[in-house]
Amino acid sequence: MTKNEVKGYLDISHFIFNNLMKQGKLTPINKDTWRLDGSFLFSREEVEKVNEERKIEGIILYQASKEYHISMNQLEKWIDQRFVQFRFPKSERLRNNIFHIIDNILQYVSPRNIKISEEETFWYFEIRQSLITLPPGIQMEWIEELTPYIIEGEIVSRMNQSVYLDSNTVTKSVILTSKEYKYMKEITSETNSSIEEFIAVAIRDKINQHLRK
Repeated sequence: MTKNEVKGYLDISHFIFNNLMKQGKLTPINKDTWRLDGSFLFSREEVEKVNEERKIEGIILYQASKEYHISMNQLEKWIDQRFVQFRFPKSERLRNNIFHIIDNILQYVSPRNIKISEEETFWYFEIRQSLITLPPGIQMEWIEELTPYIIEGEIVSRMNQSVYLDSNTVTKSVILTSKEYKYMKEITSETNSSIEEFIAVAIRDKINQHLRK
């Protein structure tokens, strides 16, 4: 298959094509003779394998860039941004203190810096790592109320009645095949955990195994 045939088959841009080449996922079968042949050529088997690996949950950066009219460079920056994650138990009682705590977040954090998701019994708030200015006198109260619900990161008190949300983590995208994603969904369903928790535990286990060597 020629370069253009590969790009058309995978529905990818020139930028993505070059990235796949750099990553070694697409390797020309005519490295030594491509100038004589007039183009790089690729085996259909390898191209089909790459296509299968790219069938992941969601959409790829190139597709997201086209659909939402956002540059790929900006999307990659967003993927690498860091977040502090909170988990709040759900409640149907409007007077439950949890709503007061959530309201405290929404009052002082811009909605653009918050991602909210939910599971059966929990709400998850991911807040972009940032410096937040609070009214006089509530800094310590704000920290004490929210700290018990942090599952990733920490809240650090700063000068001038502000707090710093420090993620202590780096967010990276993970590429999975559709089959791997399916197995992961089955495991997380059985263990009543989120996919993010499953991946984090698996990585920590590998790190601990390495440190014990």
